[in-house]
Amino acid sequence: MTEHEYHVCLNTPLGKKHGIMTASTAGESLTGTLEMLGHKREFVGVVDGDGVCTISGAIVTLLKTITFTAEGKITDDDVYLRVRADNGGMTFELSGRSEAAV
Repeated sequence: MTEHEYHVCLNTPLGKKHGIMTASTAGESLTGTLEMLGHKREFVGVVDGDGVCTISGAIVTLLKTITFTAEGKITDDDVYLRVRADNGGMTFELSGRSEAAV
């Protein structure tokens, strides 16, 4: 099992939202947490040997909880995801660097 912590930024129409993402891999399984806007939520997903991944989870805002599906790439040093709200809403970019790479 490999574990990493990333300092992440989610680009939204209301500005950049910063947070912490932890990720653990075991084979093709990817699990972790996304801490943003004062809330910490778990996510689950899959990842291949090249770091291409798909995850699903939720982000809690002041007004509601937004469930999402995200696709992108995660490596030991970086994470980049295109986050799509499950309600058919907008797509956002989330990127970050691992704690070790900062």
